[in-house]
Amino acid sequence: SAFAFTAFTFGALSLIGLGAPRYAAAESAVPSDDKNFQVKYFEINSGRIAFAYVHEKVKDIYVLDFSDLSVQPVITSAGDDEAPMFSPDGRKLLFQSTMTGRPKIFITNSVGTDIQQFTSVEGDDENPSWSPDGKKVVF
Repeated sequence: SAFAFTAFTFGALSLIGLGAPRYAAAESAVPSDDKNFQVKYFEINSGRIAFAYVHEKVKDIYVLDFSDLSVQPVITSAGDDEAPMFSPDGRKLLFQSTMTGRPKIFITNSVGTDIQQFTSVEGDDENPSWSPDGKKVVF
C-alpha cells in the first residue's frame, strides 16, 4: 500500500516527500536551524505516523495524527527510543530502547502509557516487527 505525503513541519523540522517503507531513514528531513535534528525511523498506521525524532543527540518517539495534524511525544525516556511499529490493529506500539542499558524491545499502548519491557535476553534486541495477525513479535 503506497503512501505519499508532501510536506510536514514539526518545530524546526520539515519532512518532505516521505514514501511508503515501513522503516526508513528520512533523508529528506532537513531542519531549518539545527543539523542535529533528524527523523530516523517511521511507521504509518491508521492515519498516524510514529517516528523516532533525534534532538540534542537523544532519540524519542512521537506520533503525528493526520486527522488533526497534532504531534505528540509518546516515548521520551533517558535512553534512545527508536524503531516504532504499530500493531496491525493500531492499539499497541513496539519499539526498541536503551532506557535500561542495552537495546531491548518494549511494548506500550498507542499513547505511550503502560510501557512494558518485552525482551530481557543478553545482547542487543533491535528492530521489532509484528506478525500480520498481531499475535507474534519478531526482532
